[in-house]
Amino acid sequence: GNEDDYIILSLVRTQDIGFLKDLRRTNVMLTRCRRGMFICTTRAFMIGAGSKTLVGQMIAEFGEDAWLDEEQFAQLNL
Repeated sequence: GNEDDYIILSLVRTQDIGFLKDLRRTNVMLTRCRRGMFICTTRAFMIGAGSKTLVGQMIAEFGEDAWLDEEQFAQLNL
């Protein structure tokens, strides 16, 4: 995987944790951004199947600070 300033990860079209089961692939995903990462997903997925993954645990640790709605995202100056 290539590095970039920002990484956008989409988890919106799945109910299965897929590649998130593999810690090596998750590590690659989490270490490729230089400035920030956006994970597009639903709370339902992260509370359900996704909660068992490293990404789910990170989101749980960040709590409400982990979430942006569309308006907040649009206001970011990237």
